[in-house]
Formats: sequence, structure tokens, C-alpha cells
Amino acid sequence: MKKGYQVTFLGDNFYPHQPYTSVLQQMGILVLYGPKYAENCKEWLIENLPYFDVVYLNRPHITIKYIDLIKEHARGRIIYYGHDLHFLRIHREYELSGDKKSSWRNPKSGRSRNSISCIKRI
Repeated sequence: MKKGYQVTFLGDNFYPHQPYTSVLQQMGILVLYGPKYAENCKEWLIENLPYFDVVYLNRPHITIKYIDLIKEHARGRIIYYGHDLHFLRIHREYELSGDKKSSWRNPKSGRSRNSISCIKRI
């Protein structure tokens, strides 16, 4: 934003998690949430993707839901940031301990925030 970019954040669950949503908004980031965006997400993306210089994706299970649509309609650069190696640490912990109650065996545990961020120069 200091470099002249407008950032739009779209969380996959469309829920305004606090305090994160407020903090992002105070930074000048447009956060899309609520039923309006949940029900019209694809239409919103189709209409707005051509205006973004960068689409920044996180998490493979979220990216797979949107990548074809994004590739079809985005004119800017598409970046996938696969930074979450937490699963690897948990898996290695399970391999060492053999603990059947491990997070590795529970697919709902340890999930991080899932999102799409779109950036455009203003």
C-alpha cells in the first residue's frame, strides 16, 4: 500500500475473523466477507480479476478450487505461496511418536487461514 498498491483479501470461508479483519482494514486492505461475497464469489472474481496486477494464493486445497477460474480471467501475475510446512513437522512428529491421537491423523486439526489476495496498482 505504501508502494501504491490496493490489496483485496478474500478468505475462503467469507467470515470476518476478529481481530484480523479489523487489523487488515485499518491497514487499508479491502476485506471481502459475508453472504454477499459467499453467494457471488465466482461472479465477483470474473468481473474483477482483469483489474488486478497480482493474484496471490495460499494453501493447495483452496487454490485448487479457484485456480482454473483465476487463470482464465486474470490478466496479472498469479503467485502461489506454499509456505505452510507445518504439516511436515506434524507428520514427522507422528512418525517418531506413533501417537494415534496425533494431529497428523486428524485432518481438521492445525488448519491455517485460507485465502486469496488480489493486488492492483492505484
